[in-house]
Amino acid sequence: MKISRVLFSFIAVVVVGAMRPAHAETILTWTFPVSSQASQVADSANANLDSGGGYNLLSRGAGAPATTGAGFRTTGFQNNGIDTANADYFQIFLSAANGYALSLSGITGGYVGTGTFSADPGVSHQWAYSFDGTSFSLIGDATTRIGNGSSSFDFSGVSALQNIAAGTDVTLRYYASGQTTTGGWGFSSQGFTVDGTLSVAGFSVGFDKTSGFEVEEGSSDTITATAMGGTEPYSYTWTSSLNQDDYTAALGVFTIEDTAPTGDYWAQVIATDNSAASVTNTINFSVVPPTVKYTITVAETQNGTATTTPADEAEAGATVTVNTSPASGYAVESIVV
Repeated sequence: MKISRVLFSFIAVVVVGAMRPAHAETILTWTFPVSSQASQVADSANANLDSGGGYNLLSRGAGAPATTGAGFRTTGFQNNGIDTANADYFQIFLSAANGYALSLSGITGGYVGTGTFSADPGVSHQWAYSFDGTSFSLIGDATTRIGNGSSSFDFSGVSALQNIAAGTDVTLRYYASGQTTTGGWGFSSQGFTVDGTLSVAGFSVGFDKTSGFEVEEGSSDTITATAMGGTEPYSYTWTSSLNQDDYTAALGVFTIEDTAPTGDYWAQVIATDNSAASVTNTINFSVVPPTVKYTITVAETQNGTATTTPADEAEAGATVTVNTSPASGYAVESIVV
């Protein structure tokens, strides 16, 4: 009894997720047409932020008094490094309104000061956050700015600053350290924005697949998004790193077309409820080469039967089991693969 030779090889596929930053919008804006202000309420604020008390207010630490010059500046910043114990800082106070959750994605603004303070190697500046107004944690690493201009700070990777419940006060502090002992540094007249999202508490959107799933090249597959916890009905808006010709999106269903080339991709959905609140979720996936399969052929046998499991074909690296059934009075002499 002979079984035709079956060749197997092993193909390793490494899946690397391509991360997508969360969708965000501007939730607070400041501009500074008047100089020398000790504090200033935001020019505009998202309607779902708490607006009572001292919320949405930009103020100063005791070591950063107001000074002349366009913008929101101080000569209090020094060259002694960044430390949350320092009193030379600017501060923002904010909180989500009842029924909403706050997620912060970053701050972008214009900075201006004296040439000597921001001379090469520049000003090191950094934000910190606190939920009690006393204990502060620095966000990421300090960035450096030489001369006047714009700088952006990314908060999206700080889990503590995502989905912050209403009633939780958030204090953000800005620190700077330059090249002289007296600053002359701060926000330019163009001001700055705080970016993030405010979603209905409990409002979420999920997927019917696990992030990192695979699709074989030449095959199509779907991702279904389902929103819950908001005010029905829901609408869905999709974006993706796939070429637009390689996917379609309708309502809560995202279809990966069979034309999609191999690679690592993301798809992001924004679910919006009837109250105009929105929530975002992102899923990663990979289009991988088709699985190599080999045909299994069992040669004609005598005095018994032979089959295999699986019967017709096997993927590369798979185990094939040979099943024999000798006729009465016979035993298996040999199996040749």
